Amino acid sequence: MALNARLVEPEIMDEPGLAPDKHFQALDGLRRLNFASLSTNIAWQPILAYAQRHPEKHIRVLDVASGGGDFPNRLASMAKSRGISMSVFGCDLSETAVRYARERAQAKSIDTEYFVHDVIKRGV
Repeated sequence: MALNARLVEPEIMDEPGLAPDKHFQALDGLRRLNFASLSTNIAWQPILAYAQRHPEKHIRVLDVASGGGDFPNRLASMAKSRGISMSVFGCDLSETAVRYARERAQAKSIDTEYFVHDVIKRGV
């Protein structure tokens, strides 16, 4: 397959009847990839710059298709450590993923909010 060709295959965690324990395993794997890639840092830099220019503003962030909540949880932790006033929300189609994200946030006392939402059918 050529490097410019795109191969689109459904992810394991997108399977409708996937058992919650298998879904949690897939989210654990994704968490490790997200940590290794430092993907949150890409979004953090412009948010930090904005917060420094507008310290009086409260920032609200919505992560769509948040999966296990890696991005919202990390972003909320980064904001708290810098004293930035920020509310971070995550939504996902999967009730299992939302439950997983909530549990991880609660276990680390991270102030994020998660909810089930289908952005394809209902919009953002």
